[in-house]
Amino acid sequence: MKKLTVNIEVDKYDLIIEKDIFKKIGKEVAKVYNNKKISVITDENVYEIYGEKLKENLTKTGFELDIIVVKPGEASKSLDVLGEVYKRLLSFNLTRGDLIITFGGGVVGDLGGFAAATFLRGIDYIQIPSTLLAQIDSSIGGKVAVNLAEGKNLIGNFYHPKKVIIDPNLLNTLEDKYIKDGLGEVIKYACIYDENFFNQLCSINSQNELFENIEDIIFTCCNIKKNVVEEDLKDKGIRMILNFGHTFAHGIEKSTNYKYGHGEAVSIGMYNITKRSEELGLTKPGTSQKIKDILNNFNIEHRLPSIVVEGILNSIKYDKKNISGFINLILLEKIGKVTIKKIKFEEINSFLGKNLVKKNIVLIGMPGCGKSTLGKEISKKLNKTLIDMDTYIEENEKRTIKEMFSENENVFRDAESKYSIELSSKNSQIIATGGGIVKRKENISQLRNNSIIVFINRPLENILSDIDTETRPLLVDGKKNLEKLYNERFNLYKEYCDIEIENVGGISDVADKIIELLLDHERNSSDLK
Repeated sequence: MKKLTVNIEVDKYDLIIEKDIFKKIGKEVAKVYNNKKISVITDENVYEIYGEKLKENLTKTGFELDIIVVKPGEASKSLDVLGEVYKRLLSFNLTRGDLIITFGGGVVGDLGGFAAATFLRGIDYIQIPSTLLAQIDSSIGGKVAVNLAEGKNLIGNFYHPKKVIIDPNLLNTLEDKYIKDGLGEVIKYACIYDENFFNQLCSINSQNELFENIEDIIFTCCNIKKNVVEEDLKDKGIRMILNFGHTFAHGIEKSTNYKYGHGEAVSIGMYNITKRSEELGLTKPGTSQKIKDILNNFNIEHRLPSIVVEGILNSIKYDKKNISGFINLILLEKIGKVTIKKIKFEEINSFLGKNLVKKNIVLIGMPGCGKSTLGKEISKKLNKTLIDMDTYIEENEKRTIKEMFSENENVFRDAESKYSIELSSKNSQIIATGGGIVKRKENISQLRNNSIIVFINRPLENILSDIDTETRPLLVDGKKNLEKLYNERFNLYKEYCDIEIENVGGISDVADKIIELLLDHERNSSDLK
């Protein structure tokens, strides 16, 4: 058995870490609680595996139970579910002298802990965390909360348990993805606090080896958090370092509708914020590579998904680290040493490199393939300026494309070449080109500077069914000419592009897929350097 005591202002509580302690849970609860009534809050998954064993053990010890079972997942951390929990507590006639037990992962711990903090102005509670993430992080430190539609943990409190009982053997029934979720936070502790611990984690080469050391790993993480929490109970100083990786993570979670678990999102956040702080000279070179290597070692994702600056910015807007228009970013100086950088909210764009796809994006393809429509959608998602090249040429030449073509097609093509040079020298743009941009190879050569070229490949039959040929100079002879142009240009589009995407489906979905491919392209280009 391993034991830690967390000292909090006028009180203290114990963390007990022991394999198979769950089998004697009634005796452990009785050490800090001598009344009868207990409301247990858990979720369907945990209850299905352990519910009857918990009930049998606690009732055998003489406790009277009401077990409240909620659905698993982040959706249960809501005001609606909280309201239902309150009703159950009332119907059980729970008093301020009774006890709540939260038995589950972070969602159950946060929900049940907040119910305990607020019901009858506060009832004692005990945490029995059942996931690695909860055992090493969320069950310790007294943070309890529920979510709003605008973001995570926006309604909450600091309310410490009477005891935390951790049985590492509960992890044996966890799916692999939840182990990875917890490992993301384990790695975070090593990054911010303990280089030796980081190196120890790097040396683990298998799941068996991980579980052989799991009790020590849990103890080390809990001890780090205990030390930080004791120094800063209310998260106004050093405790903020525990949020390393979270600035990106909360934006990733919300923008992807919680497709990524919290620990996995934190892992992605740690790597990407460190990569950026290295670029700015704030972090020792090679640190982000070390994080990437350890994440790869545990097969944890490090690549940023199809997420955009707006998702992160909206998350930061409601982030608890956002104080009076400033955001406290948690950055590494090196592995084991952390710093807090305070920047203005309006400067976050600049810090993040304005957007997460740094190069210009040049869209090529046939007339009617959707370049302008997709360009608008990607522009909105990536916070980049959209340039419709045909419109840009008309505005600068002060005459229409039709007028230029009526004089000679080369008049327009010369203008197209001229503005290809001009636009290639600018940054943070999406350029929706005309269909004939590929007719002159030098145009593509110019636009390729600082750009990723995306071929929007829309099936010819779809283009033919939608396009208005009357407004396009080369299509005045109707749709037959369109087929001829398609056959002439198709192979050029494929030759010149960095990315090809088929424009089939909803605009937003296709735009998201393009962004994902753009991010992959930039990551792969960076990895090759």
